[in-house]
Amino acid sequence: MKIYDENLDYEVENIFFGAFENGELIGTVNYFEKTSKTAQLCAFAVTAERQKSGIGRQLIQVLFADLRAQKFEKCIVEARGTAVGFYEKMGFVLTSSAFKNERLGHEDFMMAIDL
Repeated sequence: MKIYDENLDYEVENIFFGAFENGELIGTVNYFEKTSKTAQLCAFAVTAERQKSGIGRQLIQVLFADLRAQKFEKCIVEARGTAVGFYEKMGFVLTSSAFKNERLGHEDFMMAIDL
């Protein structure tokens, strides 16, 4: 998806993190408050050439540190099937079977981690 083709008004309250290298954005993740104690991770991406280099792991670790500082107790994510293994390595567990993500048009799985 292209950022300019999408209405992003629903993300106005989200907290964003970015990974930069030589002034270039190479990774991003954000979250929003789902409930008073649960944050939902979303829009997590690392450039194709930097995937599997640890950038994603570092972004998630920074996100977790911020969530703990904000007193969140749980983080959830709608994970694509191809990303389930990554999230499991980060400590997330599956909380649902596959379901159709109507907005993005692919199958996702709900996953969660206690912070």
